[in-house]
Amino acid sequence: MRIEFKLELERIETPYFSIETSEGINKIFTLAATVMNVLETKTSVCITFHGGNAQDPVRKAKTLEQIIESGRQADRRYVYEPMRSGTIDNTYHLWLLIRRV
Repeated sequence: MRIEFKLELERIETPYFSIETSEGINKIFTLAATVMNVLETKTSVCITFHGGNAQDPVRKAKTLEQIIESGRQADRRYVYEPMRSGTIDNTYHLWLLIRRV
């Protein structure tokens, strides 16, 4: 099945992203750049990290935070708020809200 749609970021209050924890560091850097670009025009983004290992979502969320903090402009500040976490069908997940302050 194929679904096509047009996503207009300006019509979304809080954009959501998802990343599998088995993705390599290059995907985390790409996600970090995307998040930083979105936070130029939005006040927050929400990301879910998901995978088969219980420690991976938290570890990948910390990695994303480190990458963003290493590249952010001096006048930008972000708050990282872990939200819900748990398991669904043998997959561990963590929701992370990143806010611009």
